[in-house]
Amino acid sequence: MERADYLEAAKLLEVSAHASPHFKTLELLGECRLKNGDPHGAILPLAASIGFDRNVSRACYLLGRAFAELGDKDEAILHLKRALAKQPDFKQARILLEVLSHQP
Repeated sequence: MERADYLEAAKLLEVSAHASPHFKTLELLGECRLKNGDPHGAILPLAASIGFDRNVSRACYLLGRAFAELGDKDEAILHLKRALAKQPDFKQARILLEVLSHQP
């Protein structure tokens, strides 16, 4: 991920998640898929990440972003609110929530 080669990073993270699932691995896999322009493919690993550790505000934010990119505003807002409930000072989540809240 440091080299911004998100396709290669996603492949490595998939292997790692399959061998030994961990919330951070799944979160990073979802993030890579978002950065690769695949919000639909990001949903499952991000949801699984939250399932492993319900206190992960970043995974909630990324899941909200994925749903926003797919046009599911209500689901996006739900996950952004969850992220902010866990981490009230999460600036990116607050900004995206405000943007979505002002859309018709």
